[in-house]
Parts: sequence; structure tokens; C-alpha cells
Amino acid sequence: MGMPESKKYTYADYITWDEAAFSEVIEGEIISMSPSPTPKHQDVVDELTAEFKMFLRGRECMAFSAPMDVCLFANNETKNEDIQDWVQPDLIVVCDKNMIGKTNSY
Repeated sequence: MGMPESKKYTYADYITWDEAAFSEVIEGEIISMSPSPTPKHQDVVDELTAEFKMFLRGRECMAFSAPMDVCLFANNETKNEDIQDWVQPDLIVVCDKNMIGKTNSY
């Protein structure tokens, strides 16, 4: 199944799409995604992620790199059907372990 269009989507819809259909959604509407990043972009993201991981070692916060969904305005008790905002930042720092789910971050 490809990425569907022209309706309000929830995270429950999104997790049924093909893995190749990475999308960001705000207020239930798909926002355009950039093409795949360049090697230089990925190198910078990797270097920054490594620096953050080293700096945060032994601390409460954790650093992650894309792709990882960040569900906005949600927490680990929010149902996927109620989530209408998610993004995939290049670099994510989470300082509340309760905000890290099994498949995404909040």
C-alpha cells in the first residue's frame, strides 16, 4: 500500500503505510518531505549525534538520529488514533525517559 492522500490522517493510519512512505503530518495533513538528504548532510547529522551522545553519556538525556517519529502533543498514553501531528527531525534529544515509546518519541 502506498501513501494515501487527501484526508485527515492519524498516526494509526501512518503505521499501516509502506515503510518507504516516510511522512510528516501536522493537524492530520501530510506536509511535503524533502528528497533524501545528501551525503554531506548525513555526515553532519552523524557527527552532531555522536557529539551529543558522548556529551550525554551517563546523564538523563538521550540523543537519537533520524529516522524516528516524534509525535507532538502526545504522550505514551495517547492512542495512535488521536495523534495527528508527527515529524522526523534529523537529531532528537529526549530528557524524559517516559517520552520514549517502543516505536517513537513524544
